[in-house]
Amino acid sequence: ATIASAKPPYLSYDGRDTTEPKLCRVDHGGPVDADKTTVLMFVNAPQYLEQRGNWEAFLNKASYCRRTRRRFYIWIGVPPSNVLNARVDAPWARCRDKTRGLENTLNGVKNLAFLALFDDPSIDKVMYMDTDMWVSSEEIEPEAYFALTDADLLGNQNRVGGPKIPMNGGLVFARKSEFTQQFFALWWRGRCGAHDQLPLWATLFAAWSAATDGAYSFNDEHFKKYSHAHLEAVSLLQRDAMYIRQKANMEGPYDGGNFSATGLLDVPLALPHVLLLPSAPVGS
Repeated sequence: ATIASAKPPYLSYDGRDTTEPKLCRVDHGGPVDADKTTVLMFVNAPQYLEQRGNWEAFLNKASYCRRTRRRFYIWIGVPPSNVLNARVDAPWARCRDKTRGLENTLNGVKNLAFLALFDDPSIDKVMYMDTDMWVSSEEIEPEAYFALTDADLLGNQNRVGGPKIPMNGGLVFARKSEFTQQFFALWWRGRCGAHDQLPLWATLFAAWSAATDGAYSFNDEHFKKYSHAHLEAVSLLQRDAMYIRQKANMEGPYDGGNFSATGLLDVPLALPHVLLLPSAPVGS
């Protein structure tokens, strides 16, 4: 696969200029169906992309996109440290995480990539995958997941290791809409510390509160530090998911199954603008 710079279009890019972030189109050498979901990934630098495991995962994504005739983009680079490490409190999330001093993780830059892609009128659906993620089969179609729902944002839990979480930031499906454009902007605005999932979860709960016109509210103390949110966010959602659905006048089969008792999705959970999907057990 070769990488073509999006600025200017189709200019050959060898990946060595890291003076400013770039959204790049990956030329996988095959035809593209503009109606298919675009695949997106992010790296901070070409050197990270070239690491063993990451490079093979990149080629896997490129091969998948070629075989399924879809567009593939990669964002390379991060904003200057004074931008990346800025912290702006919001009413629903007052950042107090200092596990890395006052530095913020670069993982939240994926939000800028989403917003940049959505500037393209021809792109209306995007699937983001972390650098080290692989697609196991070309029979896997993002369109099948979008067909489940009219939700703007789809994500899944992570079954592997540690406490259960509401949503994994490493795999995100998004339709272009007013909601997702606001959501990614707020997720980026809320950057806080060593993990981009802290502002992700805070922004989710804020969005669900907004969708109920404030009938649902939550204590922002849960989202000041990742160490707290990592342990408490799922418990909060277990307790409040049905109340959120009720206040948002939501019905339908995607009620999370036994989630309120187990904290683990066995069926999808539909909440305002968002569909949370179960994860298959490893090896299944």
